[in-house]
Amino acid sequence: QGRYQPETGARACLLLTKCAAGSYETLSPTATHDRKCADCPPGKHSRHANATDPDEMNRLLCRQ
Repeated sequence: QGRYQPETGARACLLLTKCAAGSYETLSPTATHDRKCADCPPGKHSRHANATDPDEMNRLLCRQ
């Protein structure tokens, strides 16, 4: 699991949020910002956590 540091000079980094199955990544993490997740629309689900492959994002991430 990755980490990020939201404040310059902070002594510790924070763990990145994990987008669990049933949600998807809406914003990729950076060195200074956490990952953002959203729930799949009603009636759909995701099989993988933190999917970043464009084909998976477009076709498989939130499926019926």
